[in-house]
Amino acid sequence: MKHHVFNFQHSAFSTAHLNSLLDAVTNLNIIVIGDAILDCYLEGFSDRLCREAPVPVVTVTNSEYVPGGAANTDC
Repeated sequence: MKHHVFNFQHSAFSTAHLNSLLDAVTNLNIIVIGDAILDCYLEGFSDRLCREAPVPVVTVTNSEYVPGGAANTDC
């Protein structure tokens, strides 16, 4: 399976960019357009609240980074 990744800013998007993008995806079965986000899940424990706000102070014991947003699609 062939994957194409395109990264462009809206302000820099032009007709030439659009034509290039359409040429590249002509033979693809699936296309995902959207934001690629990196989600982070933290695990840990808390035994006190923060002095500045009513939120727990967490001692992180494990973290996991997974694709989110448009990057979280299954083919």
